[in-house]
Amino acid sequence: MTLRQKLEDRRLIEQAKGRLMRHQGLDEDEAYRLMRSTAMSRHLSLGELARQLLQALPA
Repeated sequence: MTLRQKLEDRRLIEQAKGRLMRHQGLDEDEAYRLMRSTAMSRHLSLGELARQLLQALPA
């Protein structure tokens, strides 16, 4: 993975975390832990999970 891809994934992860915080009433740590555990259980990278969340959750 290139540095550019890592930075893009980080940006998407932050956006998805923000949407989870708004829609689920979570704090930042809770949203990150939920994303991390979900990604692990679905065998996805955090970046891929973030992409899926951004498509599924309204802005």
